[in-house]
Amino acid sequence: MCAKVGELCLCRFSIALPKIARVRSLTLSDNGMDRWPEVWRLEHLEHLDVSRNRLAAVPQEVGSMRSLRVLNLSDNRLETLP
Repeated sequence: MCAKVGELCLCRFSIALPKIARVRSLTLSDNGMDRWPEVWRLEHLEHLDVSRNRLAAVPQEVGSMRSLRVLNLSDNRLETLP
């Protein structure tokens, strides 16, 4: 079964990423996520809010997001950072 982002499963969200390729700001807060969608594929993303979820780690790929300026990780279950 696929993990959910709100009412949308992560696998479908990842498939939809090419359709929002030029998005600059994305808010995924308060969704109960314990896994990351492949947001590192969004080359123009400058602001990402994944606060108030259940994330335990930040994927290495997030560090390669060249346009990202703001990353809100507050109120998660982070154990490690890349």
